[in-house]
Amino acid sequence: MKNEDVYKAALHLVGELNSAQTAWNADYLERSGYLLAMVCRQCEPVENLYRAANGQDAVTLPDQLCYLMTVTFPLSPPLSTAAAFGLAALLVADENPELSGELHDRFRQSLSEILASLPMKPEAIADRYASVWQS
Repeated sequence: MKNEDVYKAALHLVGELNSAQTAWNADYLERSGYLLAMVCRQCEPVENLYRAANGQDAVTLPDQLCYLMTVTFPLSPPLSTAAAFGLAALLVADENPELSGELHDRFRQSLSEILASLPMKPEAIADRYASVWQS
């Protein structure tokens, strides 16, 4: 999957993807590389938890100001949907704040669903209040 695929998914979410609107979407395309870099950075902690749960090494995203649309999407496939919601929310933030808010909520919900799908690991409960219960 390429960054362009996430961009196209974001355009679908805001209802802006069809051949007649290609000229109108030039502004979206220009801003999307910068915004996608920001969205991917927001997804990085969830990405690393997902990778750890699947036995993969953590990833450190490159410090790039702008992602090219022709390169491979840097996150795992389940995070592409969340990234599309995040990108769509940022693309329409100025012109449609209500839609942007709804898309941002879907972005946060997508990240929460990915976290909820990860297997849990039992850990010992730390006794943080030992001195309180001693007489």
